[in-house]
Amino acid sequence: MSKVKIQGNSSGTGTFTISAPNSNTDRSLTLPDGAGEILLSDGDGSSLTGVVPDNTPCFEAYRSVSNQVMNHNTVTKVNFDGETFDTTSDYDNSSNYRFTPSVAGYYQVNLSLKMLCTTNRTYYLATILVKNGSQIKDSVRSYKMDSGQNEDNGLSALVYMNGSTDYLEGHHYHYDYTSNSTIEIDNSSQGSFFSAYLVMKP
Repeated sequence: MSKVKIQGNSSGTGTFTISAPNSNTDRSLTLPDGAGEILLSDGDGSSLTGVVPDNTPCFEAYRSVSNQVMNHNTVTKVNFDGETFDTTSDYDNSSNYRFTPSVAGYYQVNLSLKMLCTTNRTYYLATILVKNGSQIKDSVRSYKMDSGQNEDNGLSALVYMNGSTDYLEGHHYHYDYTSNSTIEIDNSSQGSFFSAYLVMKP
């Protein structure tokens, strides 16, 4: 049977008292099976060491193969097919191109699209965050773009996910006032990316 030993410090003169709270419920305190100091606090506990915050699941995805061509006046999912990292393999970069986190909580989500213009156009552009098939956030801008010009449009949001069935996707919409033309989403992690990380559990 394991034993619990309380050991004093011969160099100190203070007395440490373990006090019970005002409770009518039996409680158990289980010590971790590890050596060393478990937790250190500084003053009021505002500065803690020995604890590493766990912000997983977290991922970042981007367009890797080629520019994605987007049709005029159509909401289209962006196929982020490359991954910079994916700590829990919760992002699908091969078929659905969606993030389905396996831990319930509030997630910081970032979505950015770099759009490439091949001819002089005037566009209405929208970057759209979709949860479970429904739009929940968007970033809308109008541009007058010259041939060869690139424009970035992004958004960030704090989103609750249930840790099982909830999923997120990045979508794009544009309207070409000039000639109803297509537009391309750049295939680089610098301009077009989709990322999220756990901020707080419920």
